[in-house]
Amino acid sequence: MKLLKRDPLKLLTIIALLVISGCVSTVDQSQMTVNKPIRTYPVTPPQDVAVDSLYGKTTALSFFEDNRAAQVGDLISVLLVEETMASKSSDTNVSKNNETSIGNPSLGGKPVDAGGGYDLSVGIESEQSFSGQSGSNQSNSLQGTITATVAAVLPRGNLVIMGEKWIQINQDNEYIRIRGVVRQVDISTSNTILSTQVGNAEIEYGGTGPLARANSMGWLSRFFNSPIWPF
Repeated sequence: MKLLKRDPLKLLTIIALLVISGCVSTVDQSQMTVNKPIRTYPVTPPQDVAVDSLYGKTTALSFFEDNRAAQVGDLISVLLVEETMASKSSDTNVSKNNETSIGNPSLGGKPVDAGGGYDLSVGIESEQSFSGQSGSNQSNSLQGTITATVAAVLPRGNLVIMGEKWIQINQDNEYIRIRGVVRQVDISTSNTILSTQVGNAEIEYGGTGPLARANSMGWLSRFFNSPIWPF
């Protein structure tokens, strides 16, 4: 403490370093983990095959069979065609004026004055006004393809699908995740489905790395933009 009092330049240097560190952005790694355990699905137990038989039910293919996803573990391609636009604006104006005046009292037709000839009339006037405007415009677009896996078959035949894709570009890792429910009748003959046909869809697109950190505010910047900041 005595050293800092003797050399204020060192104190200013320490404060500057703390402020700069507050501008460094951090990325929440709890939801962006690259090395995650591989999800497992129920597997149909192998069936007994006759000895010396060339036919296997699990590996048999039929020219007339529908090869669209229908069972747990089947793959399905989801075509991402998401596009949203939102706009919101508000305008508020409040104005209030009050004016009250009380004339000088009179007695017997003559004005009543305080000692020294002061006028006893009273006047009160107040004015209040408020004006506020806000506007917000947002648009999002996501296009691409991701292959998902059937995780469950619901009682009415709908399929619960889950999928995740990681792409590493230089030092950045980008990912796409999707989860939702699809109807078998919406699956095309090429075993694809539009993302707009996925019910209860949860689509997530993000990444980790220098670019992701560059788009995140540091802890000091988040403090100045948080609701607890009084100004």
